[in-house]
Amino acid sequence: MTDSRIVRVRGGKVEPTGSWVYLWVDERDGSVVYVGATPYDPELRTHLHLASDDPALARIREHVPDADERDLDVHSFPLPTAVSRSAVRDILFEHWRGRTVQDPADAHAELRASVRLATEQVLEQE
Repeated sequence: MTDSRIVRVRGGKVEPTGSWVYLWVDERDGSVVYVGATPYDPELRTHLHLASDDPALARIREHVPDADERDLDVHSFPLPTAVSRSAVRDILFEHWRGRTVQDPADAHAELRASVRLATEQVLEQE
């Protein structure tokens, strides 16, 4: 089994697994509805966005009130640990605010390219 993983829980809390940025895209029209960053596994973070009663964790509800009724794809991308997640997230937010991907069927490649450029921009600034 190559897909096996260990989720580390210390002191009752899940430990971070890395550094990620993620973009929520409406599957129907390709609109980018949310951009986030996390040190946790993207599946866990997505679940918390949708299921948590804590508004600090369930931010998607604030930004996309009808998220429960839409078909959304969460595209997540790992970042090098030396790169500021929040800086990359902020660049991506500015780039994608009010925009849609050109081809929703090939959104991941377009988003990956924008994450790469944002990461390079942050590295140049540091």
